[in-house]
Order: sequence, then structure tokens, then C-alpha cells
Amino acid sequence: MLAEITAAISGARGALDLTKGIASLAAEYGIKERTIDLQTQILSLISQLIEIQTRVATLTQENVDIRRELENMLQWERDVVPRYELIELAKGVYAYKLRNIPVDLEHNGEPAHHVCYGCYQKRRKAVLQFSGYDCRGAKLTCNECGETIINHADKPPSVGPISVPRRDPFSGY
Repeated sequence: MLAEITAAISGARGALDLTKGIASLAAEYGIKERTIDLQTQILSLISQLIEIQTRVATLTQENVDIRRELENMLQWERDVVPRYELIELAKGVYAYKLRNIPVDLEHNGEPAHHVCYGCYQKRRKAVLQFSGYDCRGAKLTCNECGETIINHADKPPSVGPISVPRRDPFSGY
């Protein structure tokens, strides 16, 4: 009987060891399952962080562009706007003219000129170029936008009196 009890205890120990092994396998499977879930969440988080980093880089570039544009606007307002005045060359024909600037400023010696109205509004300083005369005045052309305007105050130079030979009624011509 002692042998049977020993065999039963030994069998029970074997069953207990088997149960522990099954429990450890189940726990190991649960750990693996949780590890896979955790890795999936980490990959999702990394993907979200990459999207956020891309958005931050885009916003940073937009910020740099806006700051550059603001600096250009401020420089235009500081350096160009005070130097020019809007004038009417003819009824409904406008251009910007270089103001008479005191000699002590840094831009002294710049020749008198006109700047295209349309280009000036777009913050571009395009000097109007003389391109000849027509019967109304000097033609000024913008090389940036192609606009041609007439300066009615600048008339073509006079060529003097023109003599036309008249037919002499007594000479037979």
C-alpha cells in the first residue's frame, strides 16, 4: 500500500508539474499576445509621430516664408515707398515719380525716372523706359509687364517751321 501511495503521490506530482507547465505555456502565450499588441500600438504611435513631425516641418517652412515676405514688405515700406510719389501723367494715366531727395541721403545722384504703377502695386520697382514719341507725347514702356503709357507733358521736340513750296501761278507750274 505504501508503494501505491508513493505511486499516487508521484503521479500527483507529475500532474502538478504538467499543470505548472501548461500554466507557464498559457502565461507565455498571453505575454506574447500582449507583446504583439504593445508592438502594434508602438508602431501606430511612431506613425503618428512621423505625421506630426512632417506637419511641424511644413509649418516651420511656412513660418520662414511668411517672415521673409514680411521682411520684404517692411523693407519696401522703409526703402522704396518714401522715395516715390504718385503722379498723373495724363487724365487717368498714373505712374510713380522719384521724389526730389536731399543730397545727403544714400540714394543721391539717381536720375529722375518714373516707375510703372502696376508693378509698383506688386512691390516691384520697374522703371518706365522711353520708347519714342507719338502725337500725344512721350511713350514710356515697362519692361516687366509690357505696359506702355503716354506722358502728355513730354511733347515731341519741335522740328521748326516747315516750308512747303507753293505753286507759282505765274511760272506755269
